[in-house]
Amino acid sequence: LKPELLGGRLGSTNLGPEC
Repeated sequence: LKPELLGGRLGSTNLGPEC
């Protein structure tokens, strides 16, 4: 799974809409 698709909730990226 790509963290950006999860809103960066994995703490890997902040590219998500919910970051």
